[in-house]
Amino acid sequence: MESQLISAWLGACLYFGYSLFRAHGNTRLPGVLMVTTSFANLALDPLLIFGVGSWPGLGLPGAAIATALAFALGLVILGWQLMGKEWLSSRGLMDEMRLSSRPFAGIAGPAMVSQLMPPLAAMLAISVVASLGEAQVAAWGLANRLETVSLMVVLAMTMSLPPWLGRCYGAGDWAQVHQLLRLALRVVVIWQLALGLVLAAASPWVAQALSGNPEVHGDLAVLVRFMLPSYAALGSACWWYLPAMRLAGRCGPC
Repeated sequence: MESQLISAWLGACLYFGYSLFRAHGNTRLPGVLMVTTSFANLALDPLLIFGVGSWPGLGLPGAAIATALAFALGLVILGWQLMGKEWLSSRGLMDEMRLSSRPFAGIAGPAMVSQLMPPLAAMLAISVVASLGEAQVAAWGLANRLETVSLMVVLAMTMSLPPWLGRCYGAGDWAQVHQLLRLALRVVVIWQLALGLVLAAASPWVAQALSGNPEVHGDLAVLVRFMLPSYAALGSACWWYLPAMRLAGRCGPC
């Protein structure tokens, strides 16, 4: 439990750092770090859960420790990139708070509610999976790591699309906003569905590559087969639409 809480805190700090760079027009670094931490997490999970050689591993706590280590790696790189920048300066903070608190709350409130839904759903899901056994929990954890890797294109779009849309929104160019959103929708659905179907077809080999435990193979293959293609709908309904609407602070003409 302690490791999971630490990893959650590290993840929150890391995502705050991502928002700093995106706010200053740098969408490349957050994207690179999300991919880096996802691959680090994916590599560390089997080692820390199942062990290596004569070391038996840590079991379920190993998944939380792997996540914490991956997030810590991202924070080290992020801190190094922040050195020399004054983006966290406190000068004029109170004046800016008085000026921006109301419009910020109008955007942040709905965003917080939408971000609260996935962890609540994950808590419900893991409570059900935990009752099935340790092998099933391990399969669920590995599938979630693979999920993050499979969503790289969608995650990249959520970071690159809002600044672009913001410029069009500021200029009042709603025709360009509509065109960008339609193009993004097609890319998300086609790419995510195609990738999900390929991974679903290769699910037995993917499961074998990710885990050396025969008890985990079957459950992981089933999760990969059905979970990943469904993210075409998730990407189009959520990660494509909500960031743009949060940026605009409204559900207006889009």
